[in-house]
Amino acid sequence: MKRLAHALGFALIAIGLSPVAGAVVSQSSAQRDPRLALPPVVDRTLKSEIDAATSSAELEDVLVRHPGDGQLIVPRIEALAVEEIRKDGPGDRFVIPGLEPDEGQGNSVTLQAGSDRITLLTEFPGDTARVRFSDGSVHRFIGRFPFADVVTIFGEGDQNHRLTFVVLDELGMVYLRGLGRAVTSADGKDTTTQFRSRQ
Repeated sequence: MKRLAHALGFALIAIGLSPVAGAVVSQSSAQRDPRLALPPVVDRTLKSEIDAATSSAELEDVLVRHPGDGQLIVPRIEALAVEEIRKDGPGDRFVIPGLEPDEGQGNSVTLQAGSDRITLLTEFPGDTARVRFSDGSVHRFIGRFPFADVVTIFGEGDQNHRLTFVVLDELGMVYLRGLGRAVTSADGKDTTTQFRSRQ
């Protein structure tokens, strides 16, 4: 992780960095992550659908029915998907392995690649305009991001379906959700993995 984090860090410095402000999750998770608390006034139907969802896949279905409420739903999908991976492992999810996370608390942020710089976007409640490679950090990607010479990821989703990875101890960077692709280079050969978000 430090190698990839280091490579991304150099990329951020080299091309300029510009910060821009912009599920049933267990009670203990909601207490640990205040961005998951629903506001006092929420549409009753939406609240009941969110409360009834017991998996990130079910929350994705809620998002399909309520695309205008991504601000409430997307962070909950991310949090529940992270809990599922911690509990059950990554399964067949795409993983960039062999990485060592940094110390400290994780955060969430969207990174947007431009021709000469990467801009950090705070698109959802709880996001911070800082890139961390700590356990639990959620990174959403817009555009092309090369990680050393190993893998290049291309984020192609809209705000509700950003190509999203989570940094996890012992695993590395794990695909969480969203639309895009990864091109892995090994032995002079490129392999493309396509990521599809349910829309």
